[in-house]
Amino acid sequence: MEETKLSKKEIEVLELIAQGLTTQQISKWLVLSESTINNRLQNVYLKLNIEGQNKKLKAVLWYINKFGVR
Repeated sequence: MEETKLSKKEIEVLELIAQGLTTQQISKWLVLSESTINNRLQNVYLKLNIEGQNKKLKAVLWYINKFGVR
């Protein structure tokens, strides 16, 4: 996957997904709508050029490879 700079907010969402939270749980944790969380995920997929099935898994694997498990 191409090296692309993600925003701090996008990385925050990826970190919470890597920890096993659902988009609903993340929206409650960050006090944002699920729509906002899904928009951030879509931006991640676009920036990392992630397509096809298992987009969320591919994004989490990118995160773990880049930052490790926190």
